[in-house]
Amino acid sequence: MSIQDREEPCCRNRGFFFPLFAVIVVLPVRFAEQREAGMRSFSFSVRIVLLVMLFYNVTLRVWAQSAPSEVQSAQEKYAIDQLRAIVGGIKKCPDRRIMNNNGSGANIYAPMNVVWDVKDQDSFRSKKMAFIEFVQHSSYIQQQLELCKKRDSACKRRNEITSDMNSIMTTINSPDNFRYEFEFGPSGLEFNRALMKHEADDATHWAAARLGKECEAQAVLTVIN
Repeated sequence: MSIQDREEPCCRNRGFFFPLFAVIVVLPVRFAEQREAGMRSFSFSVRIVLLVMLFYNVTLRVWAQSAPSEVQSAQEKYAIDQLRAIVGGIKKCPDRRIMNNNGSGANIYAPMNVVWDVKDQDSFRSKKMAFIEFVQHSSYIQQQLELCKKRDSACKRRNEITSDMNSIMTTINSPDNFRYEFEFGPSGLEFNRALMKHEADDATHWAAARLGKECEAQAVLTVIN
């Protein structure tokens, strides 16, 4: 038997076993490697998706918390700008004189010590309140006495009343404190009330006042109306 004849069975067997080896060993290994690579890719993709969802959730929460505070801050800034405008108007009020028909009256002097502040409050209407306070001096203008005839008892009686009134009013020379209170509303300041008291009185003596035609009141009404 020739060498070629002896090698043919070997070659034939090797040609048969190589495809079988590839099917039994190589292909499962390759498949496992590809599967492992696919799993790693899938796991990486899942992580990316989870990170994106987490970032989106955190962003929504931050926006939800910051958006109302930004709106609130804008409203508060506008209300504070209104307060500053009112204070500026009050500080510009000049001295003035008020006269009555009987000749008496009062000299009202320009406001002094104009201050303002904002405070938190426990109220359903508004969580913040603001106030403006100032001091105002005044002096009484006495009513002149009548020139009575010698036997005019009615005229003399009127003069007695006028003298008593002049004496009383002259002693009332204590400066007055005024206080305007506001609350923060959706559209800015909302006027709450006006108060006044003598400067020498304590905080329990605040009494209700009104916003009339005086310069200080107009400084309020011009801004909030």
